[in-house]
Amino acid sequence: MSTSWQSVTSVRSERKIGSINSGEAGLIALQAHSVLEITGTDAETFLQGQFCNDLTEVSSQHAQLSGYCTPKGRLLALFTLLATENGYLMIVDTPLRDSLVKRLQMFVMRADVSITLREEMLCSGVISTDEHRAELGIPSLAVMGVQHTATETWLRISDSQYLYIASEQQQLALWDKDVPHGSIESWRLQHIQSGFPTLSEATVEQFVPQMVNLQQVGGLSFKKGCYPGQEIVARMQYLGKLKRQMLRFTYQGAAVAAGDSVVAGDDADAGVVIDAVSNGTQTELLAVMKLAALDSTLSVSGNELTRQPLPYTLE
Repeated sequence: MSTSWQSVTSVRSERKIGSINSGEAGLIALQAHSVLEITGTDAETFLQGQFCNDLTEVSSQHAQLSGYCTPKGRLLALFTLLATENGYLMIVDTPLRDSLVKRLQMFVMRADVSITLREEMLCSGVISTDEHRAELGIPSLAVMGVQHTATETWLRISDSQYLYIASEQQQLALWDKDVPHGSIESWRLQHIQSGFPTLSEATVEQFVPQMVNLQQVGGLSFKKGCYPGQEIVARMQYLGKLKRQMLRFTYQGAAVAAGDSVVAGDDADAGVVIDAVSNGTQTELLAVMKLAALDSTLSVSGNELTRQPLPYTLE
């Protein structure tokens, strides 16, 4: 835990930390989220040539999910981009942060681009229905809508998930409100139920963007210019046949880990777990599956899987 987060989360000491019930508001410390700032006169042009989504659609009021691919079209990281008056903020999972920055720096060369870790900016996850927005000070936003002030930023990630980016002092004011404090598993479970893809150290460089449904959640553009892996991604979309896709499942049993295999009959590598979280009665997971294996009985660690719907239509 960082020094800053120690003071913020100390207000939780007398409250039970656990799951957030459906329809209930709650706060979650996203200690494994980092905030990078990208500035410079060449920042927009540089980033547009690196990422798989169209950066020109990012504005001070609209954020964007995007990804960074290898030349073979395999995802190295997923992240959220926000525009500011100085440049861009990138919200990225901390375990993937350093490798992402190192790779980006390789291609900056003589461009006027600076990439800075903003350690003073902390991220809280807020789960809230519209009826709780006022008591938490959440502005009215569309999904992926953004509101900046001089001291804080609000971003709506999904129907019920908000990201709050602010300093320790501002975070303390939010965390002092009388609402439940949830675990990171509550945040991950919301991602799973929303069909929102994530990457971990166990799954980097395994998937092209379409395999994790990136286009279904607004994280992939087929109309922008070149970026690393763009030819592979475009060929998959227009000339190839998608053989793997991210699906949602439930099962009775303890949660497995990202990177674990899904078994289908004699095929011990029919799928790869993206994330899995127990909701108290069962485990929910997202897994990238071989589509040819879906007619077989599927299991993970001996637990039979039941397929569940996603909140969007698959191609």
